[in-house]
This record gives sequence, C-alpha cells and structure tokens, in this order.
Amino acid sequence: MSCLWTGLSLLFVANVLQMSASFTKVVSVKCNQTVDIVAGEAVTLNCTIMMKENCRGESYDWNNTHGKIPCDNSDLMEYGCDWDNQSYVSLTIRNVMKDNNYTILIRTDCGLDNSHIKLQVKQNSNSTHGKIRSASDTEQTTEQTTNHQVTVFILTIFIALFGILYFLFGTSRGREITGCFKRTEEGEENPVIEDNTCLKKCEICV
Repeated sequence: MSCLWTGLSLLFVANVLQMSASFTKVVSVKCNQTVDIVAGEAVTLNCTIMMKENCRGESYDWNNTHGKIPCDNSDLMEYGCDWDNQSYVSLTIRNVMKDNNYTILIRTDCGLDNSHIKLQVKQNSNSTHGKIRSASDTEQTTEQTTNHQVTVFILTIFIALFGILYFLFGTSRGREITGCFKRTEEGEENPVIEDNTCLKKCEICV
C-alpha cells in the first residue's frame, strides 16, 4: 500500500513540474519599477530581455499615458530609443518635467512580454535657492545704483562749486566782479576797474 502511495506521489510531482514548465515564460522583460529624476534633466530607462536561445526579438513599442512614443535618436528630439533584440531595450527621455508611467512591449518569434515603469520627477532644490539669490542680487544692484547716483550728485555739486570759486577768484573777470561786490558794500558807486569797465551795483556797463 505504501508503495502505491509513493508511486502516486511521484506521478503527481512529475505532472506539477511538467505543468509549471509549460507555464514558464519563453520571453521576459525586466525593468526597474520606479525611477527617480530631477526636473529638467535627462533619464534613460533600461530593461533586460531574457529569452530562450532559439528565440529572436522582432520589434518593440514604448508607451506612456499619452499613447505610443515615437522614437527619434536625434539630440534635438524628446525621446531616443535603443535595443539589442536578444538582451536589452532602452528609452532616453530628455528634459523631463512631469511624472509619467511608461510601458515596454517586446515581440519575438517565440512570444511577447511587457513591463511597466513609473517615472517620478523631483523638483531641483537649487532652483529655489537660485530664485532667492536672484532676489538678493536684485536688491544689491538697486542699492548700488542708488549709492552711485548719490555719489554722482555730490560730485556734480562739488565740481559746480569749484567752478564758481575758480571763476570768482582765479580769473580776471571773476576778480572784477568780486571787486565790484566789495566796493559796492563799502559805499563806492560806479567803481572804475583797470579795463575801464564801469560797474554799478554789480551791473556791467559798457
């Protein structure tokens, strides 16, 4: 009786192994389920293709929530694709700004398989600091401009005063006018200057 049960058990195990082997995938695609990236940067989604030696890849499709992705390997395009029909497949995404879900579908002459990837975008902390620095730089620039304007104004007044004083005391005409004021204050009317110019109450008479 025990021999019968042993035989039946072995037969059952053999059937289970045979059934599991029949359900084993001939083609399999493995990708990271979640990929993190900083906003504005580029990322490459890499997936591994596994298949039996007598199988060969025929085609692949990348899809996201908006539909099928057109692959173009130009550096100016948003997406770029690459693959080896027996070992790997990849998708390069440039200037990533938003979260998205991606799916890769592999077709081979032995069957097909697919895998899903969730792309999560993180905001760049440096951008916030950059805005703060920009605001600080703007304030500093405004303050520097104000200080520069004040300095120019003071220099202008100083130069004007210097010019007036130089004219009054450093030139003959200025000395004549100064002498006019001085003699007028002393009560002398129509003072006669060396060049025979008549000045009366600081008005020039020819």
